[in-house]
Order: sequence, then C-alpha cells, then structure tokens
Amino acid sequence: MPRRSSGGKLLSVFSGEQGGPPAMFGPLMGEMLGVEVALIEFVDDGRRHSVRIGDAVDIEIEDFAGAEEGSVMTLNGIGHPANSTLVLARATRSKVDAFGLELDMTGQNGHSAAFSWQN
Repeated sequence: MPRRSSGGKLLSVFSGEQGGPPAMFGPLMGEMLGVEVALIEFVDDGRRHSVRIGDAVDIEIEDFAGAEEGSVMTLNGIGHPANSTLVLARATRSKVDAFGLELDMTGQNGHSAAFSWQN
C-alpha cells in the first residue's frame, strides 16, 4: 500500500509553486486532491513506451510509424512543457485510478516526447 504524504515540498513542485515546467499546469488545476508516494516503472522500447505508477496508473502507447523507415509521425511547434515536438501515438493501455477518479483511455490519443527538466 502506498505511503500517504502530507505533500510539503513535493506538493509545491507539483502545484507549480517552484516554477519550471510544472508551473504551466498551475492555472489549469482547480483543486489539488493529494499526493501519494509510489514506485514508478518506465519502459522505452522502440516505438512503445509505458509507465506504471503503483497500482494507480498503467499507461502504454505505441508511436505511429512515419513515412520513412524507422521514423515516427510528429506534431511540431507545440506549447507543451515537455517538448515543442510531440510524437503521435495510440494508447494501447491507459488506465488511471487515483484520488477517486477512474479513467480508461485505452485506444485513444497518446503522444510521447523526449524531455529533460534539469536546469
């Protein structure tokens, strides 16, 4: 069972109070529902990418192949905090069950992007 945290410094990062890319999401949040500590597993395998966060999040996407061998379809010039270029994908698994919210977006839109939030 995940340990619950009162938030503290981690909450201030997630809410955008510390600046950086998460600050772009601050105006979009109406209510912070909480913070939990959980193991994160990330796998990057060619055109498939997945993330599991404890028992709450299980997402896998597959990038759409591009016209040229080994390329992927991209969307450029995007105002996204991870990268201005997003790779278009389809969610092969996409389930979130956290803080009373249950979402299943399997088969829907997905995208990936290389990113580094280090300064």
